[in-house]
Amino acid sequence: MEKLGGVANEECNIIYVDTLKINSSETSLKGYWSIVDNKLCFADEYIVKVIMYDTLGNKLSSFFSRGRGPREFLSPPLSFFQLENGNYFYSDRNQFLSIVSTYPEFEKLTEINLLRAVLPLRNTENYINNLLKNPDPEDYAMYEICLQSRDFMEYQGSVLFPVSTDHIKYNGYERDFSRNFYRGAYNIMSIDTSNLCINRLFCRYPNVYESKNIPNFKNCHLATDGKFLYVAFEASPNIYIYDENYKMIGYFGEIVRSINTEYPETFTYEQSRKLYKTHRKEYGYYSYISHYGEFLFREYIVPGGMKGMQIYDGHNLVCSQLLKDSDFTVIGYIYPYYYAVMDCNLDNEEYSIVKFLIEK
Repeated sequence: MEKLGGVANEECNIIYVDTLKINSSETSLKGYWSIVDNKLCFADEYIVKVIMYDTLGNKLSSFFSRGRGPREFLSPPLSFFQLENGNYFYSDRNQFLSIVSTYPEFEKLTEINLLRAVLPLRNTENYINNLLKNPDPEDYAMYEICLQSRDFMEYQGSVLFPVSTDHIKYNGYERDFSRNFYRGAYNIMSIDTSNLCINRLFCRYPNVYESKNIPNFKNCHLATDGKFLYVAFEASPNIYIYDENYKMIGYFGEIVRSINTEYPETFTYEQSRKLYKTHRKEYGYYSYISHYGEFLFREYIVPGGMKGMQIYDGHNLVCSQLLKDSDFTVIGYIYPYYYAVMDCNLDNEEYSIVKFLIEK
């Protein structure tokens, strides 16, 4: 498959416009930001709470709490965003997926637990025992939400998200099973937004994972511009393009030369977990991708742990630089500004939201 794009002749200019300071006293100091319905949205990682702010940093409302009621959830949000029909999608670390009604009601309309939804209603124990003996990558029950990623998004009437499988006989850690795993396992699950029914698995690992056993760099990330889906992996500079039929139609992406992709192999789960943080810090890797406005943003981590960012206009790289503030993360676009967040300042107990323009 032919590579698309390249490095643009001229770099874009990032023009910083303003920095909003938002008090964090109502939060656990840990969570993630996004743009939801043209508002700044904070989803807390430790408290069942979502807080909305206007684009001046003024608090508008907070909602959800822990419990089993129509506006309650048992676990904090892993992902929260608005669907095209106006409803909202909420997922948590316990594999629950929910559709929530429009603002300001925010009541659960539909909810499933992914781990239960993939199992048959009858002969469940026999089904599980057979799958343990005979792993099948085509079976939905092999997979669960990948908790290392918050890349949930709507695309073509479905919600897509990365999945993982660590089956005892089918995984990316153990030497005896890893080659078949990287050839056959899927990375993305799709569910229908109208009823939360699973409708497909797709996207297998690129060839780099077949040639070397590197499970510490196997995470998958995705983004969309509404027309196409973009998928990237931590060990590869390539960003793969999928069309509305979920067919891969090409790829683009430029190498970050300071990332050392001569990753050392590991051959057991225990060895991989023991070396996970060390390997990632020593070698670096490609990280999250997102698409806002006209541009695709890709984060990367260089050896030592410093963060950088690539910006693509179409398939062409127009900016690549290390970030002075390594916690700088682009979270969305509200015309004409892009927004990024920096980690909470624990001394002042406040978040900094940066507004900026990109000039071609």
